Amino acid sequence: MTSNVEFKIFNCHMQPSANTHKLEPMNRLFAFATQEMIFSNLIGDLKIIDPFARMCLWGTKRNDLNPEFLGQYTTHCMDALDFLNSIPTGEAHIVLLDPPFSGRQCQEEYGSPDLYRNPKYMVDLGKEIFRILKPGGMVLKCGYNSNRPFKGFSLKKLYIAQYPPTKNDILFSLWEKESNNFNQNYWFGIGDLMVKIKDFRVNRFESFYVFEMTPSDGTSYTVQFLSAEYGGIYVIVNESSCWRWHGGKDIKFLMGKENDYTKKAVIEIMNYHIERWSLDV
Repeated sequence: MTSNVEFKIFNCHMQPSANTHKLEPMNRLFAFATQEMIFSNLIGDLKIIDPFARMCLWGTKRNDLNPEFLGQYTTHCMDALDFLNSIPTGEAHIVLLDPPFSGRQCQEEYGSPDLYRNPKYMVDLGKEIFRILKPGGMVLKCGYNSNRPFKGFSLKKLYIAQYPPTKNDILFSLWEKESNNFNQNYWFGIGDLMVKIKDFRVNRFESFYVFEMTPSDGTSYTVQFLSAEYGGIYVIVNESSCWRWHGGKDIKFLMGKENDYTKKAVIEIMNYHIERWSLDV
């Protein structure tokens, strides 16, 4: 834990934990996050996304798989991952990540006795949360651990709701999506290699976009990209190779594992997205 992370413990012995949004630590973190977003964006109309809302009304888009909450409490009734997939890239200022805790709730609603023990589902949630958040946006995570939701997030605050010995404590962690500002160095982890891209300038993008894509060869790729300082776009594929793409078939391999299949896939993926998102190259 870094020294600039705020850490607090709250005595919640007499407070029920069923609706965690009513607990003091979550209220405090939510108030801090909203104030930070209003101050940094100079707007009051924040986009707040809640994929596991239940009876919490904080979100501007609120989802829960239980249809009993639809209408009175939630705006959507979908699987949480499907709900996040439907949110446009970079729309959210804040995401609330408060999945059901008990094995019974998880089994009934998601077919898994413990959502936090389903690594693929949690990773997929983290990817989507990263994608939909604006640079500098925040995730308020509630659960039995304080694991990073996804790479590219930095921990700002960690609060603990302490309960008697017969009950588990609840951890509330607040994470910020890291922004890539002008004249900033950024390190890409590619296997055992490190690629240092110096002083890049962000044009349309202020952060990574992360997405999965299956081109015509049927292979699934996880792709990250951002604008480069002197034109073109840096493309990281499966965290194993780094490329610089200048549009069309103009692509240069930089580092990692190079092969023709990946090169063709990058060209196809990027040409698809330049039309979809009007990327600047």
